[in-house]
Amino acid sequence: RESEAFARSILEASTMAIEVLDRDGRLIFMNGPGMKIMEVERFESIRGLPFETFWPDAVKPAVAQAIALARAGHSVRKTLYGPTAKGKPRWWDFSVSPILDDSGGVARLLTSSRDVTEAKRNEDAIAHLARHDALTGLPNRMHFQEALEAGLAGLGAGSFAVLFIDLDDFKQVNDTLGHQAGDRLLREVAGRLGYCAGAQGLVARLGGDEFALLLKLGRPDEATRMAQSILSALAEPFTIEGETVHVGASIGIALAPRDGATGESLLHSADVALYRVKADNGRDYRFFEPAMDEALRQRREMKRDLALALQRGELWVAYQPQVDITHSRLTGFEALLRWNCGTRGAVEPAQFIPLAEESGLIDEIGAFVLEAACAEATGWPEDIAVAVNISAAQFRYHAVVRRVAEALQRTGLPPKRLELEITESVLFDESAEA
Repeated sequence: RESEAFARSILEASTMAIEVLDRDGRLIFMNGPGMKIMEVERFESIRGLPFETFWPDAVKPAVAQAIALARAGHSVRKTLYGPTAKGKPRWWDFSVSPILDDSGGVARLLTSSRDVTEAKRNEDAIAHLARHDALTGLPNRMHFQEALEAGLAGLGAGSFAVLFIDLDDFKQVNDTLGHQAGDRLLREVAGRLGYCAGAQGLVARLGGDEFALLLKLGRPDEATRMAQSILSALAEPFTIEGETVHVGASIGIALAPRDGATGESLLHSADVALYRVKADNGRDYRFFEPAMDEALRQRREMKRDLALALQRGELWVAYQPQVDITHSRLTGFEALLRWNCGTRGAVEPAQFIPLAEESGLIDEIGAFVLEAACAEATGWPEDIAVAVNISAAQFRYHAVVRRVAEALQRTGLPPKRLELEITESVLFDESAEA
């Protein structure tokens, strides 16, 4: 009697619901936590009832099956889910084990259960966050790539398209209205993309102002119509922080399986097509073409070689005479940057100057031209000036004044003999930033 009371005290002290059943699965004992979970008030009113009686209808078959296995000598553990008698959804960690008698037969059954609803919800929330963008609630890059791979595995059901979507002028919104406004804009963009896609596709935010759409194709022209719909939707003004904001979008499109056999290769193809749209001033869409990939590869290789051109001594400055036609008099020379690449030979400025601006090399290269031109001009007659072109991209680094001062100081050229030629785009860019 004393040992039985001690055992009961241990079972009552447990935070888990614990029950003892007879050989037929009828209730002999239930501790306090069990009564709380099962929402019963008096044990005497439930003694001797089949144990599955206390479980929601949705899980009774699973409980009965577990008890049957325990009666056959097996221990069972599983997670159960179903609404309680009051309609609240619940998850339980449930187990049942046989208690053997001296002859090895099953004399009793011991069950335990624990309400893991909160832990399950937290687990689901963490899993959701791992596969969704915290700002917009859209699937993230990992989720999108999983969907791509699943789509490729099921290509027997038809083709699909990947639309890589990049916002135009988003940085300007961040710079002028602040990052909070930028975040709100991204959420509204996500809403418009979701509306455009409807039930036809999966929209994801890949990061920054980049989005993607996985579109199941019924007809080949559906990708075109979707791209046009998205461009129209994003061209409509947004109202952010009381301000009217205009942004557009550029879209690169890749088709499966034509443009890639893996999710990664499809995204790459769509990205290459997007890059081509951005290079053509954006706010449009393009389908991937193999020639685009080759052009991009060559462009990247040229950008890499340009980064090494200064230290290799491949960049040099030519001088074009400037003449006063009225008085038939030489007034100066214009400094012109040239590149004699070790592998490509002479490269046209129209090819490499935009690359220098795009990659940020223009600041360092511009400083080289300034100093080389000033140094050369010191050996000319005092009435001959040198003109150096300054691009709009150089002004973005806010170092032009310092670069000019350093070049004049190191070479000793009088400032009046240096002319800076500035394009109109500089004035437009500066006024926009102001």
